[in-house]
Amino acid sequence: MLQLGLIYRNGNDVVEKDDQKALMWFKEGAKSGNPSAIHNVGLAYYKGLSVKEDRATAFKYFIQSAQSGLLQSQTIVASQLYNGDGIDKNLKESFKWSLKAAEQGDVESQNDVGLSYELGEGVQKDPIKALTWFKRAAENGQIEAQYNTALKYYNGAGIEQDLDEALKYAEMAANNGSNSAIKLIYSIYSDESGLKYNPEKAQYWKSKI
Repeated sequence: MLQLGLIYRNGNDVVEKDDQKALMWFKEGAKSGNPSAIHNVGLAYYKGLSVKEDRATAFKYFIQSAQSGLLQSQTIVASQLYNGDGIDKNLKESFKWSLKAAEQGDVESQNDVGLSYELGEGVQKDPIKALTWFKRAAENGQIEAQYNTALKYYNGAGIEQDLDEALKYAEMAANNGSNSAIKLIYSIYSDESGLKYNPEKAQYWKSKI
């Protein structure tokens, strides 16, 4: 039933795309408790695919599949709760679901958990845990987390400042296209009172801004 739903949602050479039939088959799959089918019913209501867009109804489906451990649902549930998207805003619950997704390896969620610990959103501020999650996401290739890790080491807020680590992670982010990271590297090398002052390297990174 899930597969039939996906075939109708996406269409192919043989079957024409049909959101209404897709939803019908997803609902059938949802009745048997299939988490992916439940998620796809939520997606139909979230995006208004053959039904009127209804974010509150979508959330009811997403929370079901999220509770079954479906990663895609957990990230959407966290986002809806964080933004108050069709439901009441709840940062504490949002953090809970971001953490579940992060523990399953979702790199965006890992960075979000780091930000929550950094800002104290939905959880008590904890600079050490913030850095831990930033680094985990950074090592998994998440560009924003690479920059956030660099910034954390650069500022030394709640941790020991480490310019070598700041540069290491900033260069990771810079090499992945982060202009903010390039500016940070330039700031470190152009700081005449800093331990890493290096006019040549400063000029090199300035040229990349």
